[in-house]
This record gives sequence, structure tokens and C-alpha cells, in this order.
Amino acid sequence: MTRAMALGGALLRALAALCLLAMMLITVADIVGRHLFSAPVQGTVDLVELALVYLVFLGIPLVFLAREHIVVDILEAAIPHWLVGWLDRAALWISTLLLMTLCYAMWTPFQDTWLFGDRTMDLRIPLVWHWLAIWFGMGLSALILLFRLLRPHAPLRLPSPHDKP
Repeated sequence: MTRAMALGGALLRALAALCLLAMMLITVADIVGRHLFSAPVQGTVDLVELALVYLVFLGIPLVFLAREHIVVDILEAAIPHWLVGWLDRAALWISTLLLMTLCYAMWTPFQDTWLFGDRTMDLRIPLVWHWLAIWFGMGLSALILLFRLLRPHAPLRLPSPHDKP
């Protein structure tokens, strides 16, 4: 299972990196084309918007998988040590339930976008591709947290670039 998670994490990292690279290249090509040749890249906003959605919502599960999310630990110094673990579990439960609720709430707009055939303005890219990234990212994040809840001692943590060897 750890090997599969590492492979999945590497795939998500690669896709997120490709999205960031695509955003940079499209933006640079648009600026150069606009200023040097008076020929901007058609649909820059649509392409950068789509890449940004994928970058963000592929990145969120990576943050949960690497356990590098933001933690506010103001109370830890003021409460007994044994209670910190309970607070961490409660936060994990609340986060999991919130993400599952978001997935449920996003299903109807996802279906509406699909049924109505909504598209971007310039390139006419179906907006369902945006919603697919959002729903997949939130769903995968919820599954990662649910796995951590059900198997609290499982080695569910990807190595971080910040880890020291």
C-alpha cells in the first residue's frame, strides 16, 4: 500500500508540476507574442485558469498525504499532553467530514455543468473538466484523511523535499 501511495503521490506531483509549467509557458508566450508580434496567444485566460484549477486541486491531496497542512497549535502549550492527541483526532474527524460534505455538495453543480454543457468563453473548453479536478481533489483528500482515521499507525506519509536524510 505504501508503494502505491508513493507512486500515486509522485504522479500527482508530476501532474501538478506540468500544470505549473504550462501556466508559465502560456503566460510567457502570450506576453512575448503580444509585445513583439502583436499576436497574443488565443485563449490564454482559459488555459491558465484550467491549469490553475488542476494545480490547486491536485496539490491539496499531496499536502494531506505528506502531512504538511497548516496546523495552529496555540492550545498545545496550555493543555495536558494527553489531550493534544485527542484534539488531533478530533481535527482529523472534522476535516474528513468537511471534505466529504464538500464532495457531496459539489456533485450537483458538477452534474449541472455536465448536463447544461457549460463552456469557457474563448476556447469553449467544457467546464466539466474544471469540476472534475475539483471533485477528484476533494474526494482524494477525504479518502486520505479517512485512511488516516481508520489506520492511525499506518505509514501514510510521503517523503517531503524538506525531510533531512
